[in-house]
Order: sequence, then C-alpha cells, then structure tokens
Amino acid sequence: MWVPNWVEEPVYETKKVYVGERVIFPEDGYTTTDPDDEFNHSIELMKKGYVGNYHYESIYETQTVQTGTKKVDKGGYQTKVTGKKWVVDVPGHWE
Repeated sequence: MWVPNWVEEPVYETKKVYVGERVIFPEDGYTTTDPDDEFNHSIELMKKGYVGNYHYESIYETQTVQTGTKKVDKGGYQTKVTGKKWVVDVPGHWE
C-alpha cells in the first residue's frame, strides 16, 4: 500500500540578476564601478579639455535563484498485515 509523505521543496531557476552599475566614459573608454573614481576621472578629463561626460550601464549576472516551492510526494510502498489474529484474554489454566 502506498503511504504518502508530502514535503515542500524549493524551485530554482537561472536568471539574470541586477548586481550594480558601471560608469562608462565615452571620451576615452574608461570604466569604473567606484563613485569616487567616477568623480576623479571626470575631473581629470575636464582638465585635459574634454567635457568629462559619462553614462551608467547596468551590470547583470546569471545566478540560480529560488523562485518558489512545490509539494512533492516522497512516500513509498509499505506492507500492511491484514487478517485475523488470535488474542488470548484469559490467563493460562494450570492443573
């Protein structure tokens, strides 16, 4: 006979996950993720006669993340004894 044993298991998917931004300076191709470095490099470009402009680009990584759960039956077959069984409900008799 099948004896169920329902358990909840996590469901995982591989997704691209946002992890931050990088700064790109199109005038010289320099990139950074450090805000202080962004500011300093912009100043350096302006001192050299450039505009010092930049733009942000989102950084994504492919990660395996939990997206939910599902119920799974981890039960199995077990034998069950059926039929009649003799039960002695009177103490033994001695002569």
